[in-house]
Amino acid sequence: MGEDDSKYASYFDGSSDNKDPPSDYDWLKARIFVKFLKIFYQVTLKFSGSLYVTSNIFFHEIVEIHANLSNLMSSGDMLLSRMAERMKLKFEKYWENYKNINFLLYIAVVLDPRFKLRYVQFCFSQLYDNRKCTEMIMYVETALNKLFANYEQEHSKEQGNFNHSDVQDKNVVGCENSTTMAAKFLEQMREDDQQDSKSDLYIIDDLEIIEELAGEFVCLNLDEDLDG
Repeated sequence: MGEDDSKYASYFDGSSDNKDPPSDYDWLKARIFVKFLKIFYQVTLKFSGSLYVTSNIFFHEIVEIHANLSNLMSSGDMLLSRMAERMKLKFEKYWENYKNINFLLYIAVVLDPRFKLRYVQFCFSQLYDNRKCTEMIMYVETALNKLFANYEQEHSKEQGNFNHSDVQDKNVVGCENSTTMAAKFLEQMREDDQQDSKSDLYIIDDLEIIEELAGEFVCLNLDEDLDG
């Protein structure tokens, strides 16, 4: 064993290179690095998930990274503050230009009934100045309206052939009554919104405005959302 370790013995021999064991200050810096890198490590784990949908979490995590970097910049630790400041500059260099970003990251959040466009608008207000925030909202709204118009055109042809008996065959196990409730919900929302523009994306509650909601999205997992 001694022979195996002998080649490493000179590393800590107190030479002029000062290659000593980590000092308390070294460990302090290491803990700071861990704290800083933990932000990106946790986000990477979420983005790498293969057993759950990730498209609707990207935007949330990007916003969280920005918030964390801003908080760390005001840290009393100079090293941590400088690291956060440099990283935030790189972050903003990329995310300031919406042409670099897949707009579907925003669409996924808008189509999530828990957040919708108001949430995206709020996050933009935290990330950008007023001018940029307005520009980003217009960008997302334009993309959404184009998608909506295309979808409405495609699916209006199929609306007359919608068969409720087919829906019953697609029920999720344990949600036998959800199909009827989902269909009633859509019907009620359409009645309530008759006076409004169909493309009013600020008040859109009938998620994705799709007939398939009554068939493929029948189990809303409301209990899970409330418990979570």
